[in-house]
Amino acid sequence: MLSLKELDIFLNLCKEPHVTKLARKLGISQSTISLSIKSLEKKLGEKLFDRIGKKLILNERGRIFKVFVEDAVLKLKDAENIFKQNRLSGYIKIGSSKSFSFFLLPKVICDFKNKYPNVYIEKFTDNTKNILEKVKEGDLDLGFVEDEIEDKEIIKEFLCKDELIVVSSNPKMKDKVFTIKELLNKKWVLREKGSGTRHIFENALGDLANKLNVFFICSNIEEIKQILKYDKETLSVVSKKVVEDEIKQGIFFPVHVKDLKIYRNLYLIYHKEKYISIILQKFLEFVRKFFKKDFYL
Repeated sequence: MLSLKELDIFLNLCKEPHVTKLARKLGISQSTISLSIKSLEKKLGEKLFDRIGKKLILNERGRIFKVFVEDAVLKLKDAENIFKQNRLSGYIKIGSSKSFSFFLLPKVICDFKNKYPNVYIEKFTDNTKNILEKVKEGDLDLGFVEDEIEDKEIIKEFLCKDELIVVSSNPKMKDKVFTIKELLNKKWVLREKGSGTRHIFENALGDLANKLNVFFICSNIEEIKQILKYDKETLSVVSKKVVEDEIKQGIFFPVHVKDLKIYRNLYLIYHKEKYISIILQKFLEFVRKFFKKDFYL
């Protein structure tokens, strides 16, 4: 007879293949995890994982088994949680683009953890393209992205609007008004291809994007900030929210571009076939409460 505990550990191991890390997250011993998986595999007469180094990687039989049991286990756990709402426990894996990850989600996660301390939340940070793929593959429960996505497998919820602005650390640029054509030959510091910010910026430029002098490519906001501080001749386009402190402190200055106004929508995404457990429902309530419909960054 398969036990709920064995199945729960199995599903958690599908998300976190490092036994040591999973044991720490669940507050149990490594041997408990190993024995549980061995017991499950013995009952099924099948190996569910490939042992690769220190990881247990789901194999082809394990992937099939996961499809059959995942929703059933989540529903059983929901049935338990209905009777102990104030002791809600579980594991949520979310992914977010850089703007969300560093400046918006920490408060939501902190508030949620204060109310439900037995829920573990793992946050994965990457560009929009990779977050979308991981949500589609089932590696993430939820995604937070900053680009327009149209995909038949994905449910997309609008959260708020965001403004992108051009910034520099050069004070000589703050009181002037430019056209975008006048700035094309400046030294631009941009995010990598696949970034929602870069994609939206290039779309706004249209054919002029091919004439942009891309001086440096960075994979995160903090690196862009450091380069802007170091070289006053560089420019970048970023979320207004992520540089508001530096603008107040006089470290960065908005560059006024009269023919370029860029706004984008920020979204929550999840797979259309994703089972929304009670834990996820509670987390989504926190998210939607924070990002009220007229919330502007």
